[in-house]
Amino acid sequence: MYPRKRAGQAVDQLTGDEKKLLQWLFIERLTQAECARKLGISVSGVKKRRERLLKKMREVMEEGADLGKQ
Repeated sequence: MYPRKRAGQAVDQLTGDEKKLLQWLFIERLTQAECARKLGISVSGVKKRRERLLKKMREVMEEGADLGKQ
């Protein structure tokens, strides 16, 4: 499976809030403090959410990579 397709599938697995955070952090390039203010949570809360969503995406992308090897 192609990396772009795997990335799209990984994003599809995210919740609405995770997609929003992904957009703010990596597309709009907001700081974690700005994201925290928008979400009404602490910066450490943003860091935890960021790590969880990246882990989720990584797992989905690795699954797709394994399927492509078969």
